[in-house]
Amino acid sequence: MYAEPQEIFGNLDELCYVSYTFSKDLLSILTRNLTSQSVWNTEILVEALEGFSRLSEDGGVYHTYCLNYIKSLEYLEKLRRNDDFCEFEKWCEMDSRCNRLQLNDLLVSPMQHCTKLPLLISNIRKYTIGEDDKVQLTKAIGKVEVSLRKYHHVETSCFIFLRK
Repeated sequence: MYAEPQEIFGNLDELCYVSYTFSKDLLSILTRNLTSQSVWNTEILVEALEGFSRLSEDGGVYHTYCLNYIKSLEYLEKLRRNDDFCEFEKWCEMDSRCNRLQLNDLLVSPMQHCTKLPLLISNIRKYTIGEDDKVQLTKAIGKVEVSLRKYHHVETSCFIFLRK
């Protein structure tokens, strides 16, 4: 029994790189600009978000992953017809790092993360005092939402094409 990792995980390695680099850069920006008066100012957050946008190719790496997700599930269904694969999958899911989640649960996580970004920024904006800062965060939310709409448009087009 052989399973092709690329068919299951798609470009997950790119997503991991984007997330790791964004987290590392955000932490670096925050520690570099930390003052006793505030945790950060909005420009620093916007700088970090722009870095994330560049790293993720304006969400393109997430779009690629999301578009591959359905194919991944179909491929997993084929693999699950094999008892050896099912046994291997159960063994893997017993690993404590899975937190009792199954493979399907783990595969959907990146898609959930990218859709939560506008909500996270909106929450930050809600507690932001300055009007200029709120405007910057609103623009950042707009950029993320445009990226998500592009993905949704591509996904819908692909779904229509596949149904024909």
